[in-house]
Amino acid sequence: MEQEIELVRNWRNDPIVAKNHEFQKYITREEQQKWFRSIQNINNAYFVIRYEGSNVGVINAKNIEWEQHAFESGIFIPDPLAYNTFIPAVISIMMTDLFFRVFLWEKIYAHILKTNLPVIRYNQMLGYTLCDGQKDIDNQLYELTSEMFDQTAGKLLNAMKTVMGQDDDSVILIEPGDERYPVVMHVETQIIQGNPFLKKQTKTDAGRAYYF
Repeated sequence: MEQEIELVRNWRNDPIVAKNHEFQKYITREEQQKWFRSIQNINNAYFVIRYEGSNVGVINAKNIEWEQHAFESGIFIPDPLAYNTFIPAVISIMMTDLFFRVFLWEKIYAHILKTNLPVIRYNQMLGYTLCDGQKDIDNQLYELTSEMFDQTAGKLLNAMKTVMGQDDDSVILIEPGDERYPVVMHVETQIIQGNPFLKKQTKTDAGRAYYF
């Protein structure tokens, strides 16, 4: 994502995006570079979302607790034409399904401003519940367990496949150059390799592909 950090900064400074975050001040180029350096470790993973050849947003897994099998998730898609489609739902369900059903993790957290009612309703549909002691906090913490997601995942995943018009395997692609990102290599060595759900793996000029 390094080559896109200026794009991400511009997205993040967009008032449409900033209003849904606790930190709403303008982010300078220097602040963005400092932030990017701070996430270069195995505890944070940020991905630029691409759809039909275009960059449309960001999804992340941050503050990863490897031993507790938990992390905090977040997503933003600045373009209203993309935001008001199935794209945010498909991407967030894919991320959730990946960690719960493939990586066998246990909990996902999300911070949501209590004024952001549409996002609260959507996350509740996924199975997120408000954590204890959060009622009077502006930036509230929600929790999703694998058990709660299992109760909603079936219908959501079937609906997603219908919308996407396909029933293919999920593929994780480690592209050339990804070795410089510690979290990517940690995921590959600690989670993907030896995973019981791994169907096959291939290696081409495009990178190392793992099929689930």
